[in-house]
Amino acid sequence: MQSSTSEHPNVVVDLWRPGPIASAISTQHYAPPSGVALASWALYQLVPVTRWMRIGSLQPAVDSAPDHALRPYNTGVTRPADIPGVLRTAPFTTAMAREHGVSAQTLRGSRFRHPYRGVLVWHLLPRDLATQVDAARLILPATAMASHLTSVELLGGQVPWTPRPHFWVPASHAGRSVRGLHLHAYDRRPAGVEVDGRMLTAPGKTFVDCATQLNLVQLVAVGDSLVRRGWIMPEHLRLVALEAARRDIRKARLAAHFVRERVDSWQESRTRMLIVLGDLPEPETGLPMHDESGGWLATPDLSYRGVKIAIEYDGGHHDEDLVQRDRDVMRDENLRDDGWIVIVVRAADLRLRPAVTLMRILRALQQRGHPSVPCWPSDGWRPYFPATPFSSPSR
Repeated sequence: MQSSTSEHPNVVVDLWRPGPIASAISTQHYAPPSGVALASWALYQLVPVTRWMRIGSLQPAVDSAPDHALRPYNTGVTRPADIPGVLRTAPFTTAMAREHGVSAQTLRGSRFRHPYRGVLVWHLLPRDLATQVDAARLILPATAMASHLTSVELLGGQVPWTPRPHFWVPASHAGRSVRGLHLHAYDRRPAGVEVDGRMLTAPGKTFVDCATQLNLVQLVAVGDSLVRRGWIMPEHLRLVALEAARRDIRKARLAAHFVRERVDSWQESRTRMLIVLGDLPEPETGLPMHDESGGWLATPDLSYRGVKIAIEYDGGHHDEDLVQRDRDVMRDENLRDDGWIVIVVRAADLRLRPAVTLMRILRALQQRGHPSVPCWPSDGWRPYFPATPFSSPSR
């Protein structure tokens, strides 16, 4: 750091080198340091940030300073500009940091997160699942594979929650425990796919694995989302479930039986499973509807074409997005003008009033004379849709 005085503009005082007095460097003549220079030197001794900035201007002191004057006193802390870019773009280990000359004191600072022992992440990197998986791979064997709900999310599927990362690892690492990770041991490495440089279990294997974590309705929703993303077809999913043999495999096989194409959201899957588990006829998913002349009317989430009943799930974004809301209104009007019954289901209907929602659909089916409609829905849905006291209608 340098400072010049008004009395001697050609005198440059080196404030970088600590000592009993600041040294003076002159391009023309030497003059004793002024009061301003001495005050700057004293402030430098008290406030470390002045090593980096020029007193008064708060700009880096780099103009016309000799190399030795720009070298700050060694405090063991690496400046931000000295941290290599490779350490700021991806997780790294302490060994990698040492190779790049980053001190241990710097790594203990607030600019780094410590997700796992010996692994660090630059504080500006997102706290998402992909970053967690990249960090975990640094301390796991090369043959480890992200699995279960971790694999579902990295495949672009929908999950009910984001748990700590799950991995399949070789049986030789079965006894190893890593805080923050859930490790599963395999004797034979499962089939996998590589997505964005990360090795994941194959979609079918992922679906079967999730049976140990999810209930039936949640597992169907996961399968619907994997099919929607184009990773697997329902028929292939059923074959994988039939060939597999592991814990909760019966649940996986039953869920695979209910997985469908053209399902856009998690709540659409739950709405359909509420209907199916209530022993009502299963509606079709995502099929375009046309009028008698062949003109397109709408593409309902769920529908009974034979009796012209459409079921739409409208999430919260449908109210917040005015354009989407206008489309929903036009869709419903088109269907009703053509003689359809449109039943709109919202999140509160599934969370607070599942029995009422089921009865609305049952009465519409009875009104239109559907041939397979029961007199009263079964209670098979109740374990998956806990109802509040006021949501259950009396018989």
